[in-house]
Amino acid sequence: MLTVRDMDRLDTQFHQLIYDRHYNRHAAELWWKHREILRAISRRFPTSLSRRGSVLSEHRELIGAIRAQDADAAAAIVARHVQGSGRHIIEQMGVAKRSEASKRPA
Repeated sequence: MLTVRDMDRLDTQFHQLIYDRHYNRHAAELWWKHREILRAISRRFPTSLSRRGSVLSEHRELIGAIRAQDADAAAAIVARHVQGSGRHIIEQMGVAKRSEASKRPA
């Protein structure tokens, strides 16, 4: 069974492989910086099992689109993947905020 650390390592390797092969170096560098910002923020918040499942699904879909040489589908999958990651972090931040608020004395 994979640990969270294993999954994080594999996720980073997957993204690095995609970035390394992107035809537009400038876009790939911006993409990587965005990812690093999200990672820095998300370290404070757990990734739900549901989101981990979605990430794996999105990665598989992206591989399929790349194999099919379907740039439009790949772009749509990447957009959905980035939006999902951002949305998940925002949701987890809200959960943490509500949890902290509930621990404070009234």
